[in-house]
Amino acid sequence: MGALAIVLAGGSGSRMGLDRNKVYVPLAGRPVLEWSLSTLARSPLVEHIVLVHRAEDTGEVAAVLDGAATDKVRAAVVGGASRTGSELAGIAEMRRLIERRAMSLDDVVMIHDGARPFLTLDLIGELIETAARLGGAVPGFIPPAPIGRLSADGGRLTPLPADALRRVQTPQCFRAGALITAYEAAGAAGFDGVDTAEIVQHFGPQGDRIGVVDCDLRNIKITVANDLDRAHRFAAEWTFETWAPPSGGSMARHLDDLFLRPPKSSGSSQRTSSMLRRRPRRSPSA
Repeated sequence: MGALAIVLAGGSGSRMGLDRNKVYVPLAGRPVLEWSLSTLARSPLVEHIVLVHRAEDTGEVAAVLDGAATDKVRAAVVGGASRTGSELAGIAEMRRLIERRAMSLDDVVMIHDGARPFLTLDLIGELIETAARLGGAVPGFIPPAPIGRLSADGGRLTPLPADALRRVQTPQCFRAGALITAYEAAGAAGFDGVDTAEIVQHFGPQGDRIGVVDCDLRNIKITVANDLDRAHRFAAEWTFETWAPPSGGSMARHLDDLFLRPPKSSGSSQRTSSMLRRRPRRSPSA
């Protein structure tokens, strides 16, 4: 059976100075959310889609689903107050699909941020193949800038080896059974993870591994206004759910966009993607 994609669209537009959810902001003529939904709809490896949204966005959800024009959406459900709460709402729909025998515990489930519009068909395929083989898969890339750990007193910076670090994106993929095991244990422990991988790494099946799949740096999450400016530039090189061949100097411009010119904000801090580093598992009682 094919994979299930749970798309999280429960964010807001507060850090962009908006009075609406950022995933419904137009990007090259289409809402941001519609971009990744259309890619998932086109993938032959994805059989089911569950959209998790805010209660106040129901009208905009209907418009986006009309634009995506797919029959793969099995449910559009209201999420929780946190990312983990929204993931749980999607996993509850996954359980219903399993109960109806529309999918099995061994099928791959990908959880994706609806604010990341540039999901490619190639990345979907690599993630699903890796998760089916190892138990889990996340997209990640080596941070290009030097990174250090600041001491508790702020007086010492210890360099960290970049080749042992990854900046992680979504979609994050795991077998359905592993998600059920991990989220039940996390709920019992009152653990609210920063992303899916953290919860599965702490509470998932001991034999499973998480593979890191190389990804495109342009798979950005739109968080602040400057991100939307970047996305408009990237959209010019996007064709049928993949990237057009790079033109002269285009990748250099993208690297400059992504790393050398950080967003200018009014004092609010930008939350970056989580850093996935191997760590000892914690038992639910820890």
